[in-house]
Amino acid sequence: MAHKFVGLSEDHKKIYLYELNVKTGNLKKERQVLWGGDWLSIKDNYDFSDIGPGWLAINWSPNTPKAKTLFIKEADTTDTRPLEIVFVDVGQGDGAVLITPPERNEEERIMVIDAGEGENMKTFLEGRFAHRGFQFEAAIITHPDMDHYYGFKSIFENNTIGFNTIYQNGLVERPVKGTFDKVGGYKEDAKTKKKVH
Repeated sequence: MAHKFVGLSEDHKKIYLYELNVKTGNLKKERQVLWGGDWLSIKDNYDFSDIGPGWLAINWSPNTPKAKTLFIKEADTTDTRPLEIVFVDVGQGDGAVLITPPERNEEERIMVIDAGEGENMKTFLEGRFAHRGFQFEAAIITHPDMDHYYGFKSIFENNTIGFNTIYQNGLVERPVKGTFDKVGGYKEDAKTKKKVH
């Protein structure tokens, strides 16, 4: 099945998917789609006699009970994915996912930049990328504040999620006097039986 991406219109106007009213033959706006990020699954062998040339039929939500055929102007699509940046609501802190265009018949590269403090980033990754598997190009921890790195804990503990490379700047968040909880807590040395961090 062929696919395309939502393009950037020449006049920078909003781009929509349309639904066909089979009784009237009119198209009405169904939903706005975003430049670059929205992957469109093209419906093969569609009879366009109802709406005329210049349109593509889209399989919208094909594996759900809400599956339907929607339409987009062919001029509003592109064959290649542009750079996509998704800013994820991770609660306290920051989190983003960077998706590069594919190069020379390779898959796109996906990098997770910071993950907030909770499990919101993990939930987003599981929902967005379940169809392609969970081996990502990189995890990037920009700096050692808990509200940037601690969300990676649940991601790194999940054996189904992997990264080719993990980048961080080498700095460690310094604990408040008397506690090492933020950096893993105290551990007991097996030989000396002393608590170490």
